[in-house]
Amino acid sequence: MSDIATPRIGARRDRPGGPANVRRAAWAGMVGTMLEQYDFIIYGTASALIFGKVFFPTISPAAGLIAAF
Repeated sequence: MSDIATPRIGARRDRPGGPANVRRAAWAGMVGTMLEQYDFIIYGTASALIFGKVFFPTISPAAGLIAAF
């Protein structure tokens, strides 16, 4: 038999599901989600206030707003 697939007794293994790694992944997910939400808020505000007037000046304001979104 080959001992490649079986770990040695007493061998130290990293614990990918350990509490420190889970906490680190949770923080990384929270920071990523916060940045994404910030981006959505900034784009939504800019498209409602600026993009319609800048990129679609020849159509009506309502149509420009819809086109910007």
